[in-house]
Amino acid sequence: EQWSNRLAEFVYGEESFIGQTDQRTTSSDNLNVNGMEETSRKNGFRHSGILGYWMDEADEYTKSVAKFKRIKMVLNKLGVLCYVTEEEMADAAYALEPILTRKAGDAINFLVNLSFIDGTGAGQPQGILRSNALISVPIESNQAGVPGIQHRNIRKMYARMHPRLRAGAVWLVHPNLEEQLEFISFN
Repeated sequence: EQWSNRLAEFVYGEESFIGQTDQRTTSSDNLNVNGMEETSRKNGFRHSGILGYWMDEADEYTKSVAKFKRIKMVLNKLGVLCYVTEEEMADAAYALEPILTRKAGDAINFLVNLSFIDGTGAGQPQGILRSNALISVPIESNQAGVPGIQHRNIRKMYARMHPRLRAGAVWLVHPNLEEQLEFISFN
């Protein structure tokens, strides 16, 4: 715990996905929140059944009942353990602490980011790749068996994104694809 404040600087830094989350404070190891029960984006189902109406004067509202689900999150600790000999501490205490703090922060950051992408949901966050909310866009018919990414793939992914969420969207790209994106053709 004596290191937690210094580690937090690294964990909440630019390289972390934590800044993209809805953060809540709790004093226990579990958190209960209300979530909207939404199974469709059709009118009448959107926003868990909260409806809007165009009305003439003196018209009455049609009753709508929002449906919520209780989401229980069991929170688990994430820690780092590193053994250092007393001799190493004595010889390099002034230089070792900043290095260990940074490396411990990097280790935590890696695990947090990995869990946000591919976490199992068991003892760690459930990642977007394992979520029921994952939307996949199929490859183009002319792409079968051909590695790489096409401009149409990106356009289709963008089109599937809810327009209201586009401004805050984060695109995650594997480093192996960066060069392909640089030389992508727009056809």
